[in-house]
This record gives sequence, C-alpha cells and structure tokens, in this order.
Amino acid sequence: MPPPRFHRPDTHLEKLRQRHAALDHAVAAREATPRADDPTVKRLKLEKLTLKDEIDRLTRS
Repeated sequence: MPPPRFHRPDTHLEKLRQRHAALDHAVAAREATPRADDPTVKRLKLEKLTLKDEIDRLTRS
C-alpha cells in the first residue's frame, strides 16, 4: 500500500489561490458575454466564494 499523501499547508493554500484566480478569470470572461446572468456564472461565483472562505480560514490559523 502506498504511503498516505500529506499536503503541505502552503502548497494547499497556493492551489486554492490558483483555483480562485482561475475562477475569477472564468467569471470575467462569462460576464463579458451577452448571457452573463446564466446559471454557470452563478455557480462559478459560488465556488469562488467558497474558495475565498477556505483561504481566509487557512490564513487566519
């Protein structure tokens, strides 16, 4: 059995920040189109907010 994988907190945090930035770009691109109010934008924004909350939680500890 392979050993368990442990993420260093700073690596995990950096991955969260990268994903948050990618979502930010995706939201901006979607909002630049005529159908900016579609459910995809809402889903992306919710995921982005969830990531921001997780990033904030990790940086406070």
